[in-house]
Amino acid sequence: MRRVAFALMILAAICMVSVSLSCKRLPNPKQHAPIRTGPRNLTPGLSEELTALAERHGSLWLLIAVPSENDEEAGNLAGLIEKAVETGGWKVVAREVSPRPIQGLYCTYNPQQQKIADDLISVFESKGLTIKCSKRDDPVALPLMSLEVGSHPKP
Repeated sequence: MRRVAFALMILAAICMVSVSLSCKRLPNPKQHAPIRTGPRNLTPGLSEELTALAERHGSLWLLIAVPSENDEEAGNLAGLIEKAVETGGWKVVAREVSPRPIQGLYCTYNPQQQKIADDLISVFESKGLTIKCSKRDDPVALPLMSLEVGSHPKP
């Protein structure tokens, strides 16, 4: 009986660690500019900064996902981001429609891309757009980032 209880306790601990690691989010850095409440667009400054970011960090593949519903604002923003990073040298490998609803901007990256993710957060937030990023477990460490461009978050 003790062995069963001990095994269940170990299993519960493993599950708790797995869940906490998979749900881990980066801390929300300081806001650089007021959060925008109107339609999100790439200003010339933001477009140039995204292009410079892509040039600075070299070759990278980017997967862009948009909401499944017909969200014209999110689709337009995704297209503008796609053009800016492709101008900087990144390859957008796919632009997919997500099977689940997406709110706001969210990226995932492999652990070797921490600096790129930090720079991406800084670029968006300096222009008043909030983005959240998190690491994903990637044993192969492909040069691939994903960016979800969702519906405009409600204030």
